[in-house]
Amino acid sequence: LPITIYFGKMPVHEIVVMPFILLSVFFYFNYRKQQSLQNLSLLILALVLSHLIHWSGYFLTPLFSLHWLITSHKKEFYRSLIFPTVSITLFALHLAHLYWLTGSPTGGGLVQILTDRLNITDSPEGLTPLNFARTQVINATAYFTKSLLFLSTITLIWIIIQVRRKSINKKVQLLMMLAIFGVTYNLIFRNAAFIHDYTIYYILPFLTITAAYGLFIILDKIKVIPPTAKIMVAALAVATVAIEKMDFTKALLASSAFQEGVILGKIINQKTVAGEKTLVLSSDFRIYYEVFTAYYADRNIEYVIPDASQINNPVYRSNYK
Repeated sequence: LPITIYFGKMPVHEIVVMPFILLSVFFYFNYRKQQSLQNLSLLILALVLSHLIHWSGYFLTPLFSLHWLITSHKKEFYRSLIFPTVSITLFALHLAHLYWLTGSPTGGGLVQILTDRLNITDSPEGLTPLNFARTQVINATAYFTKSLLFLSTITLIWIIIQVRRKSINKKVQLLMMLAIFGVTYNLIFRNAAFIHDYTIYYILPFLTITAAYGLFIILDKIKVIPPTAKIMVAALAVATVAIEKMDFTKALLASSAFQEGVILGKIINQKTVAGEKTLVLSSDFRIYYEVFTAYYADRNIEYVIPDASQINNPVYRSNYK
């Protein structure tokens, strides 16, 4: 898929956190099946790692708690508290770490980042509910393939039918959980999702698994196809998904998008030492390239536009390299 070939090269948290998100889901259902200390330990470990990598890890625990409350016996309800306890504990440790580093539990711009991503203080130009929905559809059709989306839609229809029949087994529960997780981050952090197209990555597990299942739903309905032929059809479907947007994928790889951020990051890294702060006089540059510049610079970079009196003040200038 274009999304895995292209964005898999990017130094963004979404790519790194996804294996631990899926491990958490896997160990959660294992723990539901057998409530052993080993399964619980593996689940908590996977959750901790996902929380430490990216905020999206925090979106798992409400899903786990809600699923547990809906599907468990009353005597097991207390176990649903395990998951929010993990999130609350790690967030408290995160705030303590910030306090240790900066002298404030919200140091380093935590509140500013959250309010910005939550669409509270500011919105990107053109962000409306309709434009947001249109952007998400465009990103999905661009970075996934039409054949994959078609097969995924087959399974989505199957899920709706199962829900209407009240036949919500573990398979349906898993797919519904992946679907809810896949859209929640973008819906809550609309600002980030509107600007950064790579946040569509969170729907990847749901779409790929449902596409594979959709193919077998179709093959199972066609009784005249022998088993060996079904294998060939499955291979053909995989090949179709792979080559459908090959030219688009090649164009993406050749575009060297975000290269400006990479170049500036390397320059800052070469001309500064650890501990020095750099001031970049462009808030627009921050919007598009901040992640990449920060990764390659490995330095403390700020994007605050001072007025003329500040920038010419030797005391102010001494704060930065």
